Amino acid sequence: MAGWLQENNLPAKGHVLVWPSWDWMPPFFRDYENDPAGMRAAIEEHLDTLVPIGAEKGLIEWDVVNEPHINHDVMDICGDEIMIEWYKRVHEIDPNPRLILNEYNIIMGGGDPAFQADFERYITLLINGGAPLGGLGMQCHFDENLPGIPRVLDILDRFAKFNLPIQVTEFDIDTYDEEAQANFTHDFFTAIFSHPITDKIVMWGFWEGDQWRPKGSMIRTNWTFKPNYEVYNDLVFNKWWTKTEGLTSRQGFYHTRGFLGEYEISVSFAGHTITKDVELTKDGLVVELIVPTTETGMEEISERPIEYGLKQNYPNPFNTSTVIEFIPEESGDAELNIFDAGGKIVLTRPILLHRNIPWREEIEFSNIPSGSYFYTIKMQKGATIARKMMLIK
Repeated sequence: MAGWLQENNLPAKGHVLVWPSWDWMPPFFRDYENDPAGMRAAIEEHLDTLVPIGAEKGLIEWDVVNEPHINHDVMDICGDEIMIEWYKRVHEIDPNPRLILNEYNIIMGGGDPAFQADFERYITLLINGGAPLGGLGMQCHFDENLPGIPRVLDILDRFAKFNLPIQVTEFDIDTYDEEAQANFTHDFFTAIFSHPITDKIVMWGFWEGDQWRPKGSMIRTNWTFKPNYEVYNDLVFNKWWTKTEGLTSRQGFYHTRGFLGEYEISVSFAGHTITKDVELTKDGLVVELIVPTTETGMEEISERPIEYGLKQNYPNPFNTSTVIEFIPEESGDAELNIFDAGGKIVLTRPILLHRNIPWREEIEFSNIPSGSYFYTIKMQKGATIARKMMLIK
């Protein structure tokens, strides 16, 4: 399966390297129940065997330790610090995958205080011990005991203090109530997607014919779609999918906003098309594409002066909405302010600027009356000159 995923360019993670309990480890490990050194060596051999296979198959992540709150037989023998050794050894064998600590009952059912406290303790142990911990995994096998969305967000906020990406590692909802299942899928996915510390949702299967809890599936055995699948499809491929196109400015700039992820950027001019694969991260992205054409009468790139500053909005006068554009000389945080004729702020918004890259946004005025308005963009070094615009409804 790992080979098939690799051949089809589908990223995969490994689950799990150490499930430190007699219930889940191969039986021979119990031979070392009274031999800490032997147990340590046996697990090291286990890691030395499996991790290179993951490297060969291009695994991007490993759940290194799974469910330590109730599965701690090995730690009882060798001490909790042995977990630090496991993470370091995996990273030494293959430094590429992100290494995850996986646990349940952190979000499920609104969270269990004992599980949450132990999860924090293990995270702190690994961080303080210099373990290359790359993320936190929270299993979410739900049943009818569904947590409120504010509670979900509170839990994410609590563990965000570790500044490690959080992922939902095992998602499904075991219930006969398909309407509630679909509604909670919508709300839960939206909550997870909205939080700045999260970066992944892994479903624990999708087809009823091969699902550990068949009611938790999104597709029935006959391959018809359940309501929760329709919700998933709409969120991922419509609401959270960025597809945009437009014309560049006269200077060749085009600016847009998008959801984080991988993109294909194409520029076409005079019969020529240039395409580039890129990834948009939280830091933003600047892509430069040069179209090989002489149709403009210019056979090579020449430096052209950039007209910095705040541009006149367009259209102007306008009805309901208008576009404001600013070309910054420096990168940094800034603030857009719009004032009425009496100097009262009617709209203020933080923005992030990138040097030489036009910032451009369409501003809605649906709840603001007709009249004259002024707008400025204030940077750390001061404010730009104000420009005037006219709203006519």
